[in-house]
Amino acid sequence: MVTFRSTVFLQALGLIYAIAFCSLYSQVQSLFGPDGLEPVAPFMAKLLQDLGDHPLNRFAHVPSLVWFHDSVGLTPDLAMELLCLGGMALGTLAAANILIAPETFGAMWLSYLSVILMGGSFTRFQWDSLLLEVGFLAIWLAPPFGNSSLFEPPQIVLWALRFVFVKFSFMTSVSKILSGCPTWLGLTALDYHFATQELPNPLSWYAHQLSPGVHSVFAAASLYIQGPLVLLSLSPSAWHRYPVFYLNLALHISSLFTGNYGFSNALAIALAYTVLPAATDPQTDRFKSVQYTAIAVGFLGLTITTYSMFEVVYENNQPTGLRYAFRVGQTQQALKYIVPGVVWGALGVAAVAAVWQNLRLLYAGCVDLMHFRIGGAFASGHCALFSVIGLLVFGGLVMPVAQLHPGCSDTLPDVIKTASVVASRLRVSSAYGSMKKATGIQKVTIPGTFVNEFAIVARPEVILEGSADDGKTWHALDFRHKPGNIHVAPTFVAPHQSRIDWLMAAAAKGNYSEHPWLVHFVTKLLHGSPAAIQSLDLAKTPFSTATPPNVLYVLHSAL
Repeated sequence: MVTFRSTVFLQALGLIYAIAFCSLYSQVQSLFGPDGLEPVAPFMAKLLQDLGDHPLNRFAHVPSLVWFHDSVGLTPDLAMELLCLGGMALGTLAAANILIAPETFGAMWLSYLSVILMGGSFTRFQWDSLLLEVGFLAIWLAPPFGNSSLFEPPQIVLWALRFVFVKFSFMTSVSKILSGCPTWLGLTALDYHFATQELPNPLSWYAHQLSPGVHSVFAAASLYIQGPLVLLSLSPSAWHRYPVFYLNLALHISSLFTGNYGFSNALAIALAYTVLPAATDPQTDRFKSVQYTAIAVGFLGLTITTYSMFEVVYENNQPTGLRYAFRVGQTQQALKYIVPGVVWGALGVAAVAAVWQNLRLLYAGCVDLMHFRIGGAFASGHCALFSVIGLLVFGGLVMPVAQLHPGCSDTLPDVIKTASVVASRLRVSSAYGSMKKATGIQKVTIPGTFVNEFAIVARPEVILEGSADDGKTWHALDFRHKPGNIHVAPTFVAPHQSRIDWLMAAAAKGNYSEHPWLVHFVTKLLHGSPAAIQSLDLAKTPFSTATPPNVLYVLHSAL
């Protein structure tokens, strides 16, 4: 059977880091440079007014290495590029299994944090937060000196990674239900999602053409796999965790092929890999009957949950679809019991696994010392130290899940609340929840039908049109990846994330006042800014820095 190997996970994470840094590096000048959409220098100057001139005070409040750009003789934007280049190099070395050590992942985490904290509107994506959360735990998972044969991965850190996977998935599923979105409660969200997601790809059209019944089943599967099923990631039994891995693997591969979500799907798959049993997991041949009974009870609970979570919709005594079986209030009542069980259950299982591992290594270390060998003692000391650190970090991770029900978060010990505040400031712990509500839906009335009102896809889009002759002739300004021209198929972008294209698509779903960078972007286009012009698809745009549009028209339309 497939098992978890920490080296494989760290190699995958190194590759994801390299991709993330490469994607950011290609956009630093257009987004954060002197001519960028949100220049980093004025942003830092504003922070200086609030934090003062003392470098340590600035770093304590905003822990970014960009503060020290003067020390290396670089401007802030060039310092960001240098950090990205360094991160790319380290990520590549880690992916190639050349340099896998705590220092490697510590340097990548701090470099990515440094850039993200200075990125303003363009670095607030949940996969940036997830990479920082996972990347911080990887520091304590990586073996010292790259010696994985001597130093075991601490069990507390491995269980913390599993908990992060549960948090990311469970909060994503629960947030859709608690939002009260009728399309998720009615399991019709995928009838619109593939056409209205921010950056579709060429395969999104084919996914959109699937029948409503298939969409309904897939929507139910998404809520179930990321909801009740993912909680089995915290089960001590590997038999419970295998279905979690394989079904989440299928879910995120399907998402990878039907949308452009940067490195999010790759990171989710890497996290799902951690739920597989590791060679260092506690194992015993005792109490086999108890183990088999627990496994059977777990799968029986899954079966009951599957049966009760959804119900069949009938019209004229004919089944026509599925829907979520509970009201939002009933779900909130269920969370009153589920959330404390998840939080304390995760901490309990992790603590037992960590104690078992440390006792085993302590015994092995003592035996080694009796034979005048010190390797086992070093391994035991490393595991004990990193287990203590891992326990503190684990405590800081649980608050976002606990806050799904206020009664749970209020009763947490003060030490966990304090750890949560520190973890949140360092971006080590975040809350998640994407696609809470389906967008791009318009109601239409068709007279003479049995049901007078129907919902159709009406994707909102911001279309920029420019004119070089004072409004006599208008030309649409096409972006590289953002949908615009309905006669042109969307493109594959992932794992690269074009942040301007993504935010342009997101801006169409809100008010322009929520996206001040958009006003800045339009102003720069009118002034012929190279950074702004180069954000467009130059092969299809008749404007350049030499001949910028003198008039721009911003159209909010539905495609």
